[in-house]
Amino acid sequence: MSINRSRAGAFLIGVAIVGLALAADPAAADKKAPIPDAAAQKAAAKRIKEHHAADFDKAESPAERSALAKSLISEAASAKAGAAERFTLLQIARDMAAGAADADTAFAAIEAAGDSFELDVLQSKADVLEKIANSPDSAEEQAALARRAAALGDQAVKADRYDVAKLCASVELGAAHHAGDASLLEKAGTRVEEFDELQTAFDKLKDARAALQKNPKDRAANLAIGKFRCFAKGDWTGGLPLLVLGDDAKLKTLATLEISQPKLAAEQVNLADGWWGVAQTETPRRHILELAVYWYTNALPQLKDPELTRVDKRLEEMGSIGGIGSSGKASDFSVINEIGKNGNAFGFRGQDVRKQLLDKTGGSKQSERAVAAALWWFAHHQMKEGNWSIKDYVQMCKDKSCTGPGTEETLTAATAMGVLPFLAAGQTHRSNGPFKLNVSLGIYWLISHQQANGDLYTGGVAKNDQPQPHCWMYSHAMATMALCECYGMSSDKTVGEHAQSAINFIEKAQNQTTGGWRYSPGDEGDTSVVGWELMAMKTGQMAGLKVDPKALAGAEKWLQSVAVAGQQGTSGFTYQPAGAAMETMTAVGVLCKQYMHAGRSDPAIVGGIHFLMDHQPDLQNSRNIYYWYYATQALHNMANNNWDTWNRKMRDILVKTQAREGCAAGSWDPDKPTRDAWGQYGGRLMMTSLSALTLEIYYRYPPLYVLKDAAPKPVAAPGGK
Repeated sequence: MSINRSRAGAFLIGVAIVGLALAADPAAADKKAPIPDAAAQKAAAKRIKEHHAADFDKAESPAERSALAKSLISEAASAKAGAAERFTLLQIARDMAAGAADADTAFAAIEAAGDSFELDVLQSKADVLEKIANSPDSAEEQAALARRAAALGDQAVKADRYDVAKLCASVELGAAHHAGDASLLEKAGTRVEEFDELQTAFDKLKDARAALQKNPKDRAANLAIGKFRCFAKGDWTGGLPLLVLGDDAKLKTLATLEISQPKLAAEQVNLADGWWGVAQTETPRRHILELAVYWYTNALPQLKDPELTRVDKRLEEMGSIGGIGSSGKASDFSVINEIGKNGNAFGFRGQDVRKQLLDKTGGSKQSERAVAAALWWFAHHQMKEGNWSIKDYVQMCKDKSCTGPGTEETLTAATAMGVLPFLAAGQTHRSNGPFKLNVSLGIYWLISHQQANGDLYTGGVAKNDQPQPHCWMYSHAMATMALCECYGMSSDKTVGEHAQSAINFIEKAQNQTTGGWRYSPGDEGDTSVVGWELMAMKTGQMAGLKVDPKALAGAEKWLQSVAVAGQQGTSGFTYQPAGAAMETMTAVGVLCKQYMHAGRSDPAIVGGIHFLMDHQPDLQNSRNIYYWYYATQALHNMANNNWDTWNRKMRDILVKTQAREGCAAGSWDPDKPTRDAWGQYGGRLMMTSLSALTLEIYYRYPPLYVLKDAAPKPVAAPGGK
């Protein structure tokens, strides 16, 4: 059985159905009751307090008040409660939960009241957050409050409730300051300004809204409101139909073509050029340019010079070579002291900082072009159910160029490998980028197939239709990483709950004697699987989720058991204890040690890096994307000359070997130009995922030793105080 399918379904409904404008039918909706008058509420409150006097007296701690609030919500659902009593029970529960800093329960009370009564749900929720903001919470709780306020603010903007949005932004700003989180603080400050601008623009549309109310075909009103929705809010679904009805011929033509979703590269470039031109005269420009980037990058894999050079130059002018990131800004290196403890590790994936990081850490225009092409390959080869497949991706192909399906089918791992490159590029189910729907469907597929014990593995079969239990823990770890990254970037509570459950499963699956993991829960272990499980847990820490220190200590015990000394200053890691050092296992071991806080001068790090540099990327002798994926991360963390040497070879090999023709454009062939060591098992999908992630290293995670060597700086208070 799957866990919490109702929550998973709500997730899909909330974020995954993109491109459909649904208009509510007032006649079909249940009529809500008016809020009981003050006298009725007062009388009901008196009865409730008398009936629950003993319960109120006992509820002293926050946990006890939260428990009582939940009990009152359940009581309000009883058929025996009248309207006044039901509403008042929910109000008391809301206030009690808010006083206990329990936003979840307070919101539940508000939503229950909003289902039956004419309650301003958004305002009520914002009031609760404002009250909770005064609680003396920890930095972690304040950061969570900031993210919750941001999410509620977004909901308010969608409803054109800018008064509520600005209140949420104020709460977000204060919570970010108390959390000492520079990334959240910068984002909150930007949102305060953005909401002010949106409200000013919305207020100016008063006459247009009135005109449209009287005459839905009013061309001037349609144009004015359509431009506001599209250009100011980025609500293209709601705004494009209005532009079609407007009196601007150019925008009408572009909107009509946009709604048709052109498939030919030439049409996509023409549409992108059109939006680019609009951005030169209309403000604000950000959402217009994002749409232009969307169509340029969609067409990019099929373009050839001179058009390829022109489009590439245009993208560079817009400050986004691949055009695939979110609008987030990078956290200052010096603010983050210990990665994996404050959730800032994902702050380097934003579009605004991409070019800066590429220049500083070794990326290039060509590497970003390759990443963009890879993402489009994944988008075009996603299965109709929302998952990806190692074998059956060929069902989505337009020609026969996508050869090389893998033999080891596991839909869980395939879907994780499909989602992770999008996340690394700053795309989530809540971002405004071109791959929102792809990420939404992929994440939904993972959480809807999770078992009650937290296990994400759905099973898998090879070509001989035999079960593949050795894929089990590999698959679960990859999917856990995807959920943790998605939660860390979006603060989506539903995703976070599933991610936490997945981490708990990893902890329970660990062998308590060796500290390792292998194919099935409880196995003694091997370094390859340990690497995925440990990185999944560390990703969870980066996202602010809970990881049992005992599980990390067990992983450290395993790493010590497979560490070996080599010759001429090298050292390495073995597949299992008492074995010989191996390239891939050494890359895995070094990366794990780095994330377990081993210093730059730790003998295992120094010797391991030496070993890796003795086995640099080489197509002729040994093509091994699994090794390259891990070793690239380990070398990137060093941020020194070794990284520069490794990166030039690795980057250029991947850019050079990417497919450029037909349906395969943007992917990597497991057999050409030479056969990959693991390509026959994971096939083209695995090759493309790990290759794209390797080229996204420049912004996927910040280099660890840059962070650890930097001294933290205090965060300035709002207003400079």
